[in-house]
Amino acid sequence: MAVVTAKDIFRFAACPGDCCPDDEGPGDCDCNCANCSDTAPCCFEVTISGMSNDVCGHCTDLDKTYFLEQTEVNGCEWVCEYIPTLCDTDRIVLTVYLDGADYKIKVEFGRHVWEKNYGEVKPDCCTLVDEELTHQTSSGDCDSSSATCIVAARNSGGCPCIQHQCCSDSVPQQMLLEVVAFDDWQCNDCADFEGNYILVIQDTPPTTLYRLWTHELNPQICGFERWELSMRFHGFGYCCLTLSIRHATPGLYDCHWHELFPAPRPSPCKDIDNFVISPATGTYIKCRFDLSGEVKVTAL
Repeated sequence: MAVVTAKDIFRFAACPGDCCPDDEGPGDCDCNCANCSDTAPCCFEVTISGMSNDVCGHCTDLDKTYFLEQTEVNGCEWVCEYIPTLCDTDRIVLTVYLDGADYKIKVEFGRHVWEKNYGEVKPDCCTLVDEELTHQTSSGDCDSSSATCIVAARNSGGCPCIQHQCCSDSVPQQMLLEVVAFDDWQCNDCADFEGNYILVIQDTPPTTLYRLWTHELNPQICGFERWELSMRFHGFGYCCLTLSIRHATPGLYDCHWHELFPAPRPSPCKDIDNFVISPATGTYIKCRFDLSGEVKVTAL
């Protein structure tokens, strides 16, 4: 029976790597921007609240906290591009810039803009807490005229900015896989699959289309060596959650489960709880999992 060895170590983890580009320091406020009075945070939190529906009926789903990473070494722009594509908003940008003789911080959320003017004094970017910007522009499919934008430097905990079109929040760093009732077919050890597994997110390219979690089987069971769980955006408003068990002989005995759901999920991905994934028809070899077997996924 599989044994969970990492479940109680931590429930959430920061995004892989540092929030700063590689050339800058590893600290949470060791990045640089010439328009800040001192060092700059490697990650900003931006909280949007009070969005109203207009042409689009999902504007209120945009109310949440976003985590923005610095885009380049010594740069003064922080971005999170991997947010759900809702209405006409799919990108949020914070910029610290000099406008004539005035230093300003501006947040652009699609075509919605908030800004604060600091005059001739550079803002102390690393000490910003609950800094409210003034609304400037409301345009597009949503009404932001009464919405607020609160900015804060994130000085601990990394930058959990990995997001996905299939989630309405940041992507879970770990998934719990529960396997129930595998029946022997061409292998007599199929019952050994039963139990719980921790699948850990992998450092795949930060695309909105694909995320991957894995768990290595050690020792192998019936020649299978790895669980893989992927989340893909398939277009036409749907996402696919695919679970695969990989055999040591690539492609020979791989088995798959699939489940489609609307994009983005109506609830945050971190709230995925006992989500049952259906077996793909006719893919069982070595073990029978289509009779009484069941696989369930829970975000950690």
